[in-house]
Amino acid sequence: MLALKRERTNQRANQVVQWAKLRKGKRANRKVLSLRTYKWKRKLGLCGRSRWAVQVGKVIFAVLILAGCAVAFTGCTPTVSMESDMQNVEQRDYATILLVSQGERDEDYKFSLGIAQEKKKGEGSQKEEVATFLADDLEELYEEYWKVKGKSLSLVHLKVVLISDRQVMSQENFWDFIEDLDENRDIAKTCPVVQIQDEESFVKYMENAKEPVGAYLENLVKINEKEGSPIPKVKDYLKVMREGSDLQEYYLEKTEEGFVLKSTIINL
Repeated sequence: MLALKRERTNQRANQVVQWAKLRKGKRANRKVLSLRTYKWKRKLGLCGRSRWAVQVGKVIFAVLILAGCAVAFTGCTPTVSMESDMQNVEQRDYATILLVSQGERDEDYKFSLGIAQEKKKGEGSQKEEVATFLADDLEELYEEYWKVKGKSLSLVHLKVVLISDRQVMSQENFWDFIEDLDENRDIAKTCPVVQIQDEESFVKYMENAKEPVGAYLENLVKINEKEGSPIPKVKDYLKVMREGSDLQEYYLEKTEEGFVLKSTIINL
């Protein structure tokens, strides 16, 4: 009898120990879950809110998840369009001309921009405002423009890209900039690329012009192409860079009446 009672007592003691361990484990799990819930609520800004507010937050979170899934399945990437929609036109400047030359001091490039002016009702198009910046690449150009002008710079309406010829700009900087054009999301691969020998004269021409120079260069390119002289585009320079093929490129030359486009052949 005593042996049987001892066995039952030991069994009950073991059950108590096992139950205590199980309860302790469950309590630990609850602490982990509570910590996760707290972190989740803190990210959503729901700490200290009522239960109703938490439920609303959950609904909003679920809607955002569903929206993200919908975008993923449709393959759309609305980042650029959302940025475009959120930014007011008055907070953005549009460049029609981008002139790139050898940099000064520690910067790789000097960028001269022809910024389109707002056309008021009943008025003709105004000449571009000229702005010059020093930067190592286009990304830094965006940043510098924002710092100085307090507006975002857009290159989506570029009529032409003008680059110093390789007698002035180093080969490394020249082709690094061509690669930068490839990575830029604003500049179209069909944008004409023309070399220029006298940047200072062209900048002065822009400053003293009475009509938009971007439109003038755009017409100049169209006239040459109608006459059977295709002006190279960004995509053509990228092909040269990747394949090492020949390219008939054009450079802008000043005349007494304005500018003309002349061609030459490069062989890498």
